[in-house]
Amino acid sequence: MPKLIMALLGFVVGFSMLFPYINSFNVVSQFLEKNPNLVLPTQILCGVIIAGAFLSLIKIVGFIAGFLISGFLIKAIFDIVLQNNLASQQAIENLPVNPNTLGWLIFIGVGVIGGIIASRKTEFAIGLLSMILGAFLTAFYTLYGIEVLTKFGNLKAFMNGKSSNLSTISSTELAVFLGVAFVYFFLVYWLSHRKEKIKEEQT
Repeated sequence: MPKLIMALLGFVVGFSMLFPYINSFNVVSQFLEKNPNLVLPTQILCGVIIAGAFLSLIKIVGFIAGFLISGFLIKAIFDIVLQNNLASQQAIENLPVNPNTLGWLIFIGVGVIGGIIASRKTEFAIGLLSMILGAFLTAFYTLYGIEVLTKFGNLKAFMNGKSSNLSTISSTELAVFLGVAFVYFFLVYWLSHRKEKIKEEQT
């Protein structure tokens, strides 16, 4: 079961994180614009590559998954807050470090902490990371679907690979996204906890 979960995690990371990053390069984006039928296969290929990498590194994948997921999530939130909060921008300007560099330092710091925690309790960490990533991605695609139907918002540009920078998302989108993600996470956690209780009562 942990291998299946890690394969799914790897596929989702490759599909949703690696592809937008790769497509931010002009050579790739121009090629895919000329060949739109290759967009989905490329996304799937990215997912398969990362899934394979996760499985081949199963012994240390707890640390890697914890590092990447916690790092990417905190950096995405940092970029969005910085983009939409004037006070934060002014505070960052007074620091002797470039905002982009600071974002990556936060990514590394939080990523290392998340990786260490995940590596010490691999099975628990995999389950927790699965719920967190699943909640965030479900919330993301929920809002993306709504925006496709309503033609409102900035998630479409990110998902279509036209932007690899989540800071283009508005503060309203961020608040709604985090709220929906929390609801999904709480729901999955409650269902999982309830299922375990039912099993204990039956045994």
